[in-house]
Amino acid sequence: MKRVFTAALLIPLTILLVLKAPPFLFYLFITLIILLGLAEFFSLLRNKNLGYYQHGGFLAGGLLPLFFYWDEPVLVNLVLYLFVIILLSSQLFWRGDGVLERISALGNTFLGVFYTSWLLSHFILLYNLPQGKEYIFFILLVIWVGDTAAYYVGSKWGRHKLAPQTSPNKTIEGAVANLIGGILGAFLAREWFLSSWGLMNTLLVGILLNGLGQLGDLSESLLKRGCGVKDSGSLLPGHGGVLDRLDSLIFSVPALYYYCYFIRI
Repeated sequence: MKRVFTAALLIPLTILLVLKAPPFLFYLFITLIILLGLAEFFSLLRNKNLGYYQHGGFLAGGLLPLFFYWDEPVLVNLVLYLFVIILLSSQLFWRGDGVLERISALGNTFLGVFYTSWLLSHFILLYNLPQGKEYIFFILLVIWVGDTAAYYVGSKWGRHKLAPQTSPNKTIEGAVANLIGGILGAFLAREWFLSSWGLMNTLLVGILLNGLGQLGDLSESLLKRGCGVKDSGSLLPGHGGVLDRLDSLIFSVPALYYYCYFIRI
């Protein structure tokens, strides 16, 4: 029941936010999601007593979406440059032992910022494209229809494990249903609001995004399993945390942006 209630709340909220909210409010929402996701990532590390640099991580993680919103790639690169330089060089003046632990903490912090802030900030770039709102609904349909198909087919007919060491509940049958559902979602989007897309383009992008979505899902499962937790957080009743809800989008949103940017569709 909690899962149904949360979905019933999130879907119309997402539609209103993309269609009706001013761009700055969309940017603020994505920034909030990024910071919550980064907090969940650091929480995963704490569960295994792994080190990280919280203040530097949140500072870089909060600045990146701002410069994406301003469409300033030079400033984005500057933040990443300073982030690496400052955090790494600060260790030169540390006295005492624990060099390996500090290097590990640096790596954990870098991964957290790139995985959450840099990747998810592509939502802002995608939104700012000429058909950005349509592209966002396109990718949501590809992922949501695919996930729904995977859930029902996998739970009823799933027999062969897809990645038992990483995500024991996922099956090959569910993954195939996910892919077919994702392609169906792509063609539904074409029929409803992206009629300018050709059949082959729709098929290729649907396969690409769904495949990357499944990789993103498995990658987040790998992080959780490595840190010994079931969910990344408990913010969304019945759905886990922010990263649990966005895992399929973390890899696929940047892919759609770069595809649209380079192919010029």
